[in-house]
Amino acid sequence: MTRFTLHTQDTAPEASKPLLAEVKKGWGFIPTLHATLAESPVALEAYDRLFALVGKSGLTPAEQQAVNTLGIPGVYFLPEERRIYPYGNLFAHTVGYVGVDNRGLAGVEKSMETSLTGPDAAETPLQLSLDARVQYIVREETQRAVEEFHAG
Repeated sequence: MTRFTLHTQDTAPEASKPLLAEVKKGWGFIPTLHATLAESPVALEAYDRLFALVGKSGLTPAEQQAVNTLGIPGVYFLPEERRIYPYGNLFAHTVGYVGVDNRGLAGVEKSMETSLTGPDAAETPLQLSLDARVQYIVREETQRAVEEFHAG
C-alpha cells in the first residue's frame, strides 16, 4: 500500500493559501491536493492553469493536443457523447435535458432514457413530431404576456 500525504485548504502551507483561495473562487471548491502539489505554489499555479483548460468540456483538438504534449501521467481524455438540440431551448420544456453524465433529467430525455441509451437505441431511433413554427409563436406570445403582466 502506498500512502500519500494530502492537504486541504486548511492544512496547506501558508504560501499556497492565497492561490487556493483563488482556486476556490474560480472552481467553487478546493480539491484535496497531493502534498508535493500543495507545498509548491509554482506547481499549484500550473495545476490551476491546467485545470482551467481541461476542467471545461468541449476542448478543441488543438487544446487536447496542447494538454497531451505536457506529458502529465494520468491526464488523458475519454470519448464522450453529446446530445444535440438543433432548435436550442425552443423545445426545452418538451424535449428536456441531460446531466453531465448524459442521463435524461427532464422531459422526453428522462421519460425515454432507456430507449435512448439502451442496447436497442441504435436500431430503433426515437422520432418526435414537433412544429417549430407553432412553438415559436407560442413562446413569443407567452413572453409578451409575461412582460405585459409583469409576471417574470
